[in-house]
Amino acid sequence: MGQHRHWHLYTDLGDLLVNLDSYYAKQQPGPNGCIDSTLPAHRQGYRMMGAIRKQDNRRIMTVVHRIAARIKLGRGYRQQ
Repeated sequence: MGQHRHWHLYTDLGDLLVNLDSYYAKQQPGPNGCIDSTLPAHRQGYRMMGAIRKQDNRRIMTVVHRIAARIKLGRGYRQQ
């Protein structure tokens, strides 16, 4: 039963495809100048979001700080 994905919404971050519109929509400025995420948290407190692993086209959950680091450092980030 395949899953229909809206590929035009995803951005290539190396080995992952991520919906950056969803990522940025869940960010808000914190009181100390840091950016706070309102995404769901893992039981250990890490914020999580969905992504698609390119090697096998599977949907996975990944921690948001890894996505933020890839964007900040430009690793694997290719603009459409």
